[in-house]
Amino acid sequence: LPKTVCTHASLSPFEMVVNRAKKALKRAATIGMKQAALMAFIAIMPPMWLTYTGLEEYEIYHPLKWASARIMISFGTMLFMVAMAYRQLPLDLVPDWVPFVGKMDDLIAGLVAGIGLTITFIGWHFGMGPKPVEAVLVVNAFSYAWTALYPVRVAAVWAVKAVFAAAKGLKFVKALLPF
Repeated sequence: LPKTVCTHASLSPFEMVVNRAKKALKRAATIGMKQAALMAFIAIMPPMWLTYTGLEEYEIYHPLKWASARIMISFGTMLFMVAMAYRQLPLDLVPDWVPFVGKMDDLIAGLVAGIGLTITFIGWHFGMGPKPVEAVLVVNAFSYAWTALYPVRVAAVWAVKAVFAAAKGLKFVKALLPF
């Protein structure tokens, strides 16, 4: 006998309600775990940054400390990471369904992420003192990878061009192409 596929018609109303409840509980647990993990990440980043930089409370207000490349790069990176983590929160500070201001907190988080990247850039190029070893290693790894992957990038561009050239001759695709 062939196996029969279970459909909603073969389930009793009670079984359908139980299945829906299970799915809702699983989704709520997933959202709750994601929310908790991201909130913990957001809460722990500033103390971790202070520990990493070695700044004391009285040094935070000293302007020359903030000109250090190590502090600017790490602070900009921390701002970027916290802002992007906030944007990933399933439940925001202001719910997205609130008119006008609902999306503003996500927009502000994006602005803070951009400011963080700007501070990192300024710290890298204009910061005083040595750059953090971790940042130098990451930048070197990306530059080596970019150089090593040059043949792959060229091959990808040629493959895309070949696909467009092949599709150009097809009549049903011709109407979709912009050229």
